[in-house]
Amino acid sequence: MFEMKEVKVAQMAVSVKICDKCGKRVAKNDFGEWEEFFHWHNKCGYDSVWGDGNVVEVDLCQSCAYELLHSMARVSTE
Repeated sequence: MFEMKEVKVAQMAVSVKICDKCGKRVAKNDFGEWEEFFHWHNKCGYDSVWGDGNVVEVDLCQSCAYELLHSMARVSTE
């Protein structure tokens, strides 16, 4: 038999996002900027220029993401 009791568990949560290009700090309460923050995560495969099995990540504010990617991005209105 088990006797149960409620316990509180500490959790880690992102509170600020930081742009890797310009250093802009975006807090969770800055809803528009928070939602538009760009995060890229890639697990590299065999013969990758980044290195076999490495993980590559980048975080960009929407202004920097636009500046770097807009000329290559495909934008649609789903």
